[in-house]
Amino acid sequence: MSRSNFFSKKLETAKTLASNFSTDPIDITTIDNLGVNVSASSVTDNTGSFFIDHRIYKDANNFSDWAELTLSSTPQLADADATLLINLNQLPHGQMRLRFVAAGSTPDGVADVWVSGKEI
Repeated sequence: MSRSNFFSKKLETAKTLASNFSTDPIDITTIDNLGVNVSASSVTDNTGSFFIDHRIYKDANNFSDWAELTLSSTPQLADADATLLINLNQLPHGQMRLRFVAAGSTPDGVADVWVSGKEI
């Protein structure tokens, strides 16, 4: 019988949603399942979207280019506060990051971002 280890990490604290950003990469080595939680607050004029990017590990010094993962729907803001959960399963070996693209006439708000996973 195998044993699973769990981890969690806060990636961003009160990160402004007024402009585009990407989180620092997370290494995906022994992770089986990964969840990304985004808690957006003080949002009144922002319809920005969140994306998950991934790059494949080639060797100790090289990765592929970043590529956007295809999700069943694009997590986005709708001019209001929101808590979003992005559930990822069976990510390939490499790195992932959360990317935000701001929208709206004067995008606003801040976000806290957490990641949690199960290691095999």
